[in-house]
Formats: sequence, C-alpha cells, structure tokens
Amino acid sequence: MGKTLFTCAALLCIWSSVGQNMHVSWYSAANGLPSDEVRHVAWDTLGFAWIATDDGLVRFDGSSFESYSQFVPSQYVKYLLNTSEGLLLSHDAGISLLQPALDTTGISLLYKSSIQQTDTLLYYPNQIFLRSNGNILAGQPGGQMHYLTAEGIESFMPEFFQVSERSTNLFFGEVAGRLWIARSDGSLFLFNENNRTLEKKASFTGIQDIKTKENTLWVASDKVYSLQLSPDGARILERESFPSTPGEVTALALDAQENVYLGIRDKGLYYLDRTQAIRPNFIKIYGNNDPHTVEELPFRNINTIIIDTSGKLWVCSSEGLGILQKRFFEGVGSIPNANATAISIAENGRIFVNFGDLYRIESTDFGYEGEPLPTASLGTITSLTTEGERLWTGTSTGKLHELDQDGRLLRTIDLEDRGEGIFFLEVDSNDRLWLAQAPKDKPLLGVGCLMPDGSFIEYGAEKGLDNRIICIREIGKGRIYASGIGEDTYLFRYVPEKDSFVNLSLDFDFYTGFNFQVHDFAVDEKGIIWLASSQGLLRHDMESVSKVDLGAEYDDIEIKSVKVSADGSVWISLDTEGVLRYTDENTMVMKEESGLPSKVMSYRCMESDKKGRFWIGTAEGIVYSLEENAKPGMSSRPLLVSATVNGIESPLNGLHIKPDHEISVAYTAPSFHGFRTFFQYRIDDSSWSDPISETTMNFTGMTPGNYELAIRAKKEGAYLWSQPEQLNFTVSQYWYKSRTFIWVSGLILTGIFVVLFISQKRRFSLVLNAMSQGLKAKEEEVVKQEADLLKVREEVRLKLKERKANLLVLEIMHRLISKIGPGTKWDFVLEYISTDLLKLPGVVAFEIGVRRGKHLEFEGYSERVRGFTSARVPYDPDISLAAYCIAHAKPFLFNRLDEEGHTLLKKKDTRIAAYKAAISVPFYINNTESILTVYADKEDLFDEHMRKAFQIFASYLEQIV
Repeated sequence: MGKTLFTCAALLCIWSSVGQNMHVSWYSAANGLPSDEVRHVAWDTLGFAWIATDDGLVRFDGSSFESYSQFVPSQYVKYLLNTSEGLLLSHDAGISLLQPALDTTGISLLYKSSIQQTDTLLYYPNQIFLRSNGNILAGQPGGQMHYLTAEGIESFMPEFFQVSERSTNLFFGEVAGRLWIARSDGSLFLFNENNRTLEKKASFTGIQDIKTKENTLWVASDKVYSLQLSPDGARILERESFPSTPGEVTALALDAQENVYLGIRDKGLYYLDRTQAIRPNFIKIYGNNDPHTVEELPFRNINTIIIDTSGKLWVCSSEGLGILQKRFFEGVGSIPNANATAISIAENGRIFVNFGDLYRIESTDFGYEGEPLPTASLGTITSLTTEGERLWTGTSTGKLHELDQDGRLLRTIDLEDRGEGIFFLEVDSNDRLWLAQAPKDKPLLGVGCLMPDGSFIEYGAEKGLDNRIICIREIGKGRIYASGIGEDTYLFRYVPEKDSFVNLSLDFDFYTGFNFQVHDFAVDEKGIIWLASSQGLLRHDMESVSKVDLGAEYDDIEIKSVKVSADGSVWISLDTEGVLRYTDENTMVMKEESGLPSKVMSYRCMESDKKGRFWIGTAEGIVYSLEENAKPGMSSRPLLVSATVNGIESPLNGLHIKPDHEISVAYTAPSFHGFRTFFQYRIDDSSWSDPISETTMNFTGMTPGNYELAIRAKKEGAYLWSQPEQLNFTVSQYWYKSRTFIWVSGLILTGIFVVLFISQKRRFSLVLNAMSQGLKAKEEEVVKQEADLLKVREEVRLKLKERKANLLVLEIMHRLISKIGPGTKWDFVLEYISTDLLKLPGVVAFEIGVRRGKHLEFEGYSERVRGFTSARVPYDPDISLAAYCIAHAKPFLFNRLDEEGHTLLKKKDTRIAAYKAAISVPFYINNTESILTVYADKEDLFDEHMRKAFQIFASYLEQIV
C-alpha cells in the first residue's frame, strides 16, 4: 500500500494531460470508414494508421481513407500488431502480413484458419501479442493459443483450451519478462517458463482487458484493479480496486505517466482520477472542440483504447473511430469568456486576471481553476499588477486600489484629478508602482510613480518623457524601459543616476503611418528590444531599428503584446489573427485550432510563469500553454509518393526529363491532429512557395541542368515546418537541338555553298575562254563587225553583271543560313531576312505567307513603310497571286509583275501593284502551306539562278522552323 500512496502523491505533480476535456476528431462510415464498428488501430513505419473494422481494412493518412479490403480474405479484421517484418493482422480467415510501402503495399496470408477448432490450425484468431523474447502469441475463442513462428504455427498449452467455452477470450500481458494470461471468465494465470505450465494467480468476476506498466498489472473487471507485482513479475504483492460506479468497463489504456483511461459500456470514455485524497473518482471525458463549450463525445461502446507515442487517445468503438488530444493552449474553467485586459503572476504562483472584475487562478489536479474576487464595489478595473502578497488595480475612474490576494481592500489612492482610466501598472524591484493613465481634458505626458513611502512623483517632460506613454516595464538587471506614441518618442529608458528617462527612439527607414504606437516590448538575452507596434514587430538593437519580416500577411498588422521565451523565440499577440511565434528559421501562427477561444487578442496581456508556461489574454477569455517551457511541435517530414512525366509514371531515383516535359510529383505527410496540413516547395535555393494544401505539384519549361526539388510540410496550428524532403532530377535538351548538332549542320551547309560557289566560278571561266576564242577567230572581221563587237561586249558586260548578282545572292543566302538555325525565334527570323535580303539591288520588300484555313496571313518587311508588315487576305487563287502560286505548288519568277500577274488571275491583285518584279516560292512551315515572296521595284531584275537560291533558302526554312 505504501508504494501505491507514493504513486498517488507523485501524480499530484503530473502535468494536466489528465484533464477531462479534449479536442476530438471523429470518423465514421459517413466520413469514409467502411463500417462504424472499429476494432483496432496500429501504425506502420511510414506513419500511416491502419484501421481494423467489421467491414474490412483501411489505411488512414489523417485526411482520407483508402480501402485494402480486397487484399484480405476476410472483412472481419480484429487486431493489428507491429513487428519487425511489418503489421500482422488477425481476421476470421487467419493472420495476414502487411508490408507497407507508399503505393505498393503488400498483404499476404501467413496463417490460415479453420472454422473447426483444432490444435493444428487457427480458429477465428483475435488478439496477437508480441513477447519480449520475440515470440508471438495468437489468442482464439475458447482459450486456444498458438505460437506464430517462421516455420508455421505451433499449439501453445493445448490443455488450456476448452471447446465448450467458445465465448471465452484471452488477454496477454508481460511484466519483467513473465507472461500473464487472462481469460474473459475472470481467471488470471502466470506462465511458468521452467515447466511450461499455467499457474492461476487470481480470480475476478470477469475480465474485459488487461494492461501492464512497469511492475503493475491493471485489470478491467467488475471493478478496475491495480496489481502490484514483485520485481521479477512472478508474484502479486498488493491488490487495489477501484469500484466502477459508471458501469461495466470494456476497455483500458495507460499513458506514459500511468494515467488510466477506461471505456464504460453504453457510457463512453472515462478517466480514473487517483489524485484525490479521499477516494478515487471516475471522471467522464468530454469534447471541447469549441473552447467556449463542453460537448458529449459520440462514443458509447468502446472496443479498444490505444495511446500513441504523442499521447493522443485513439478510441475504437461501435460508433466509429475517435482521436482525442490536448491542444497547445488550454482554457481555464470557472472564469468568463470575456475580454481580458490584464494578467499578472504573483511570486507564490497564483495568477490574477482582469475582465473588468478580478479573478484568481490556481493550479488543480486537472490544470487550473479560477474564482472571482469580491471587487465589484471597486468599480470597473482596467489594470492589474502584483507586488509580493499584494495586488494593485487601477479603475476606469482613475482610482488606485491596493488589495490582498483574497481581494480585500487595503487602501485607495484617488488619481481622478490627474486623468481618467489607469490602463497599465508595473511594480519594479524597488517597490515603486509605475502607472500609465489616460488623459481627461488636457494632454497627460509621461507616467506617474507611487513611491514606497506613499509619495507620488510625475515623470513628464522635465523627466525626459515628452509624450504619452503606453507601457512601462522592468526588464532583467533592473533596467526600466517605457514605450509610447510618435515616431520620435516611442522608446525610453530610465537612468537611475539622473532619476529621469533618456530617449532611445531611432529613425525609421520604412513608412510608419499615422499615429504610430509601441504597445508593448520585450528584451532578449542579447539586449535586443522587440517592439510590438501599430506597424508590426520591430527589432531595436540600440544602433538601428528594423521591421521584422513576418510574411506578407502579417508584416504590417498591429501587434498587441510581445514576450521572449527561454529558447530565444519571440511570441507576439496579433491584433485579429491570434498568436505568432517568430524565429529566424521558422515562423508559426496559432489560432482557434491551437486552442485559442478567439483570434482577437488583448493589449499587453501575455505573461509567462516561472516554469515557462505562457498565459495569454484574448477578447473571449484567457488560455495557458499546456506544456512548460512551451515549444511548438515538429511536423512530419513529407513522403514522396510518385512522379509522372507527361502522364507516365517514372522512378523517383535518377529522374530525367526534357525542357517541354510536364512533371507531376505526388507527396503526403500522414498527420492525425485533426486539421489541415500545408506544403511548400522550392527548387534549388529559390524562395519557398506559398503554402498549399494540395498533395501534388506540377511544373514544366525547365532549362537544361541538374536540380533539387525540396518539399516540406506543416500541420495547421502550433507546429513548425518539417525538415524538407528532396527530389533530384536532370533536365536535358533534345539531341537535334544541341549546340554540337547545330554547329555540325552549319559546317555542312557552309560546305555546300562553297561547292556551289566554286562550280559557278568554273562555269564563268569556261564561258570567258569560249568568248575569247571566238573573238580571236574573227580578228580580221573586227573592222567590218565593229557594231557586232560592241553588241557582244555589251552582252559580256551584262553576263558579268548577272554573275556578280548571283554571287551576291549566294553570299546573302549563306549569311542568312548561318544566322538562322533550329530554335531561332520567329521574330529574329524575320529581322535577319529583312537585314540581309534587302541588300540585293532592287529588292524593296519580302513577305512570308501562311495559309490558315480560308485565309492567308502575311508577315514581312517593306522599304516603303520602313518597317515590318502584316496582312490577312482570303485564300483565293483567282484574285491572289500568292494563293495562285501555292495552289500550283511551284516557284514563279515574275520580271514584269503587272503583265504576268494579270494573265494568271481573273482579277487584279492590288496588294502587289506597287512592285515591278517578284519571285514566289511555295514551301511548308510546320506542315502548313506557306509562300516566300521577294519584291523588286525594277523590271527584269531576277533570273533563274536567283529563283533557285530562294527556293533553297525556303527549303532550309521548312526544315528548321
């Protein structure tokens, strides 16, 4: 009994995770479960929850259910057990092994059962138990037991099996390596390892469940029993019972502190309170999803209660699955859900809160409870602080009251002549009471100070405070700071040697807006002053003041209070957006999902007690952080599920894509906190994306190179961003768009044009030789044929001119082809053509037309307008010369454009009336009929060589565009 009393005494110091009210997430067939009858739950190594129901097996990631019933031979799944090989699941057809994977989970039947009870086969297995020595036991109706081994199944204690008692179920427990076996008929046995027999150690009216914790064996029977065992786990030393006043116990669970949770038939979930000095108490657990209300839980008949590693209660019941948990902030019972204006923590640990009336809050076995103090006769209280065993309160009428901690009035100081409501009070280490008071009918600069001897001193302009002060606090090492209103008078420090204040306000390099105010401030261990201002959170380091980057949503929002925690994080109350925790690496916002009753916060209403627990005031009551030295939780790292490229699934390792491929990455982060999970991603060292709740992301258009995609997750509420998960991938260019291919193609084309140039030059040389020989043969006729000679010379001159023109054409074609290559943008193609092609003598314009259905769309350049042109005309070979050339699918050379065009068309083409000659060459652009036309302002300018050159150039464009 002494050890039991010690346990109860220790529980008095346990943190209040044992409170009656919890946040509940409830899932039933209406939410996606195959059945409301939930038997058991377990978690795989990836973090997914597997749920056994009477209508199959499902996997749960916190937001959606995925059925795996088709892989299990029976839909009546009873129990789940985590082993090194995977999850074992018992069902009416035997025991299966589940080996988890993100998208290829394998389930195989390991041990088959029989509908007949035999020693060699399983019979409707239910509970599976893993012993400390690695052996696995399977219990079955009637008391039958089997060992599960790598070789198969082996009957365990067959003489223990009674065919006539098929309704009897088994429960297993182990203490100090000793196996305890309970039968639902009430018998409790110890397995003797030496002689392999069962020794009956106790009898109860009936047993519904057993659980072990260290050397204690808990039994759910007509009562709840606590059996204290010997250190070797072989003997019962003490037996303590707790009568179950609510009814029959159907399930039992123990958390890490040995707090006991119970399922009561037809009544739901209860907690066994053993901290009361008089007698234990069965306390019903309620839901408080809305911090303002307490609600009945939806569970009545509970099959199993399981507590996970984070302390959440998973309730498997006939009404579905419930997940119960405490949130980051907890409310206080017995106090109003009203606007809190002040919180003060006394040296003895008592917390005092002001709602206009004063309340005292003290710790209890279940957290904290509050009670009102008799202060109604004092008027409306507007401020509060503590000094030793005393309280100081200020009222809306300017009265200052000194009280004891029971609310009894000790004295009153009337400051009504000085101003109106006293809105802030602070007692320093020298017992001076500093107060900030609202003005009445004239400006009220600075602060007032009530000295320990009862005298009152004004600290105004003559003491360095030349504007209104909002907040004054004593920080560590006895330093006193004050904050106020105005861009030049927002921060001061008290100098004891001069008994005055010095202005620490520094200039801003950002816009502060009208009526700038610093509502609150805090100083960290490095001496940085954090300012809660009307324009966001500011950082003052005595040399400069800067605005803290809280993200676009919170940068300019009003900050009402600020505190620095022991770990260096900065906690602030936002105007209408809850509480924010800031560090350089991770910013976190907490709202109703974290337990706040309201997102509207109170001015200068954030305190921390000696244990580092935060107390925060809101417009609808106060809350405290459930943990001491409050720190947010870490979100689960995302899991990469799959990657698809252009709709085709690709391996996550060694992922290779092309620039125009679309990649889709699927990911997940199993989380069971009952709220949304957000994700962010970034590529290489770019900025993180905006938070999204989708579990897939898509991107395309990447330039060639090696990349690293990082994805991180954050659970909604008081959780930090997780460590990122990385995916490495490579983007490579198509081979025909590579730089090497383009250079080789350019060299080949250059060689072709060089060959053409040499052949033309050789032909020209042969013609000149032939003419020279002809002239030589007719030397004697020179005089007679002078006129003919002049004519021949003129022909030669024209031929030379023609050859030079052809060479110029070749040179321009070569220049264009060297500039234009695969991948050249169309605008640059037009610009290069306009730059080089119009260098041909007489050429004044060009255009490229593309057939688009019943129309031709032209783009080109004209010297007449000295710019690029475009047009759209009907596609009609009878009235459009370009359409005529496309329709006949061959190039045309027009040296007298007006005459020749008139003969080909039924109606004159007015678009070409301004030109004298033209060459039109049909070709294809992306398998679309197109035409290249070059215009000249002179007749007889073009020849067949130029036509062929343009035809070659058009063919080149056809290949690369």
